[in-house]
Amino acid sequence: MISWHYTTGDKYELIKKSGLLLPADIGVIAPERPILWFSTHPKFEPTAMKPLHGAQGFIRMLTLEELREMAGGLVRFRCPVSRLKFGENLRKEAKMKSKIWRGLAKAAEKVNARQSDWWGHVGTMEIADLKVELMSNRMTWLPENA
Repeated sequence: MISWHYTTGDKYELIKKSGLLLPADIGVIAPERPILWFSTHPKFEPTAMKPLHGAQGFIRMLTLEELREMAGGLVRFRCPVSRLKFGENLRKEAKMKSKIWRGLAKAAEKVNARQSDWWGHVGTMEIADLKVELMSNRMTWLPENA
């Protein structure tokens, strides 16, 4: 089975320069360890969508098309799930409290995401051996060098 780390074209440029995927560390307080998130969702992980902000704050979530246009494209890194952790094994490796894990699942439900799609890696991951796909103008995923 294959999983994907979804990101934006703008962030992809930084990832290529560093050669690494870095885990999300926002809100992570030691001893918890940040997770590099992957998803088996075949189109785009709903929790990776971004909000549209206006002068008064949050307006709405962007559509996939809007996100692609505003973020310099959409990119995903292909990784076999055999390299990743899932569910309780991932939570324990990241030293995440059960309460936080349940909170993530509850928040995911609000955006129609499924916790059963979530896989992860604790720590950084080199991109050298990961396949990269870019979202085309037709909103389909194509190999980077196609």
